[in-house]
Amino acid sequence: MRKAFISVVILILIAIMQLTLMTAQGYSGSQILLPLLTKPVTVDGKWTAADEWSDAVVITLINCNCSSVTANGYLYAKHDPSNFYFLIDFASSTVLDGQHDNMDVFLDPLHNGGTVPQSDDRVFVVGTSGGVMNVGAGVSQWSLNNPLPEGVKVVFSMAGSSNRAQPHEIVEFMVPFSMFSGMQSTIGFSVAAGHGSVGSSEFSLALWPANRQRDNPSTWGEVAMSSTPIPEFSSVWSVIAATLLVSVTLTWSRRRASPKG
Repeated sequence: MRKAFISVVILILIAIMQLTLMTAQGYSGSQILLPLLTKPVTVDGKWTAADEWSDAVVITLINCNCSSVTANGYLYAKHDPSNFYFLIDFASSTVLDGQHDNMDVFLDPLHNGGTVPQSDDRVFVVGTSGGVMNVGAGVSQWSLNNPLPEGVKVVFSMAGSSNRAQPHEIVEFMVPFSMFSGMQSTIGFSVAAGHGSVGSSEFSLALWPANRQRDNPSTWGEVAMSSTPIPEFSSVWSVIAATLLVSVTLTWSRRRASPKG
């Protein structure tokens, strides 16, 4: 009976830790679960307040291993009832290359994939010289230099963050749902941040998901929207609570097993 009870407690501990990881990270494999925001976003290309993105899911971008320079960056993502909010913190890019640097968000709102961009697909290409392109999609290739749709906000800056105090490239996006006709609750999604020209000694690239191809939406990840915020009961406290539960249970079981005097 005692062994069975301990086994149940261990299973509860494992379940708590798994749930904690899903809640804290907000994604599983190549799917991101976007929480409902509790902190408003000021789209100014930096952290307006220290806790501005504390309610967002945070994804570590993956170095592409395509050059000798390691790229390091983070994606912060959340939503409200009307908009997506994204922040790319390109922490490794501290020297601005205004001709070649860019940070891009790719969206497949109908989630219809395809080995080439479809007519519903969009990419926001942020050139760090200050230009932003809203790129629609042709059937076989991206069309270029379309104006930003009404309501879209994109701002770039060189600023510090909690990931790196030294000023580096940061861009914030606000993308309204209204620009997408027939948008699904789960959509295709990809992100990339590149520094320097391809083939140069300075070139580096961070992206998500790891094996995605820019022009092949079927290789992108997914974004699903949650109707709830990330709980304030953090992963650290969840693990502490689970550990205390096991400790109390083991102490209780030992006392029951001890011979009475």
